[in-house]
Amino acid sequence: MESERINILNTHSQKIFNEFFKYIQHKSLSYNKNLKNIILNFMEFIKKDSFMNVEVSDAIFYYNNKSCSKNTKLSYLTYLNVFFDFCVDNNYIAKNPISKYRKSMKPSKKERVYLTEKHQELVFSRLKDFEFRFMYVFLVQTGLRRGEFLNLKFIDVDLDDRIIHVKGGKGDKYRFVPISDELYMYLKRWNYERALRYPVDDSYFVSKKGKRQSNKIYASFSEYIDRAVPNLHIRVTPHILRHTFATNCINKKMDLKTLSLILGHEDIATTSIYLHKNKEQIKKDFLEALR
Repeated sequence: MESERINILNTHSQKIFNEFFKYIQHKSLSYNKNLKNIILNFMEFIKKDSFMNVEVSDAIFYYNNKSCSKNTKLSYLTYLNVFFDFCVDNNYIAKNPISKYRKSMKPSKKERVYLTEKHQELVFSRLKDFEFRFMYVFLVQTGLRRGEFLNLKFIDVDLDDRIIHVKGGKGDKYRFVPISDELYMYLKRWNYERALRYPVDDSYFVSKKGKRQSNKIYASFSEYIDRAVPNLHIRVTPHILRHTFATNCINKKMDLKTLSLILGHEDIATTSIYLHKNKEQIKKDFLEALR
């Protein structure tokens, strides 16, 4: 499929495209796949077959007409900027057509959606299925990303040291997440349940057939919670539970540096978005101030 799509580029640009991905082959497969799609989609969108002919007006046209959110478009431009920087560094083009335009814009600041304490208690009380209940507890107490959850290996969960080793996350960096007392009990039971499924590989989360769980588990998980808690008005996903985990840590006075390491953020500024005050805390502070 990709070999067909690359034909939208002329021969010289195809060579540059391939050279770039040889240069970044140390990056994760998901990163490379995502970047390839963004570059090819961009060239299709602006209807050009040569990187040498791309101008800042193309970036502006792309931004103004691409059908997605502002932050998503800025993310795409950031990826494109990496590629065109490579082109400049290797003398394929004289000037990066993306750089200045991308730097002139800032992403929209939006409040992170998360589950309040009341929401968490409500969801937890309604989850009768052990596997989904365990998945919920695991995600809300570790903050793992979607890919990290599915890629976790049995050997990565160390119950003796009470540590979860997270490898190959965003940026292919290693980190670890401590195991709480509550999660420890669920992990012990899951290890027993997992063994009964006679796993055929070393994935930690396996289906009833003993195979590595697929991405379909996320849709099933969210749909189950939608049915169990119909009036929640929040689509509970691993991403929402990651935000919930981070917010819980901040509310319990965990320092930003520690939380940054646990979440796997390269820049502590990324972690600082969780310093928002939730509505419950605002009400509490307001009422205390009136006493």
